[in-house]
Parts: sequence; structure tokens; C-alpha cells
Amino acid sequence: MIRFPGLFEVALLIALGFGYIVLYLAKREEKKLQFLGYIIGVTIITLSLIYLVGYILLRVIYSPKIGLPKGMMQQRLMPPDKPRAPAQKP
Repeated sequence: MIRFPGLFEVALLIALGFGYIVLYLAKREEKKLQFLGYIIGVTIITLSLIYLVGYILLRVIYSPKIGLPKGMMQQRLMPPDKPRAPAQKP
């Protein structure tokens, strides 16, 4: 299966632009159709923004490349080491 990274974000950005186009075209119509166009356009824009921001936040939170490295996380969770006795000379 071929995976296209970033395809979901691109689809959401296209939906965002489509919502703007619906708002723009609704501005030219009569009152009742204009109101319906505004509702549809705002709904498309709102849903695409919610999904886009949520998807990006989830990618940032669960990405292994972003954030603290695993070694730093383990250092915070493990108790500090006991001090070692100085080495004795033979």
C-alpha cells in the first residue's frame, strides 16, 4: 500500500478553501439562499479547522521526533544515583 505523507492535511486545507469559496458565492445570492450558503460555508470552514488543528496537535504530541528524547524522560523518572565512594589507591 502506498502512503502519502501529508495527504490528510492537504485535503483539510482544500476543504478550508472550498468553504471560503462557498461563502464568497453565497454573498452574491438572494437572502434565503445567501443565508443557507453562509451556514454551509461556515460549517465547512469550522469543521476543517477543528480537524486540522486537532490532527496537527496529535501529530506533535505523539511524534517521537518532537519533544524530549527518551533518555531525558528516563532521567526524570528514575531516582538519582547514590554517591559513589572515592576510588582507593592500591
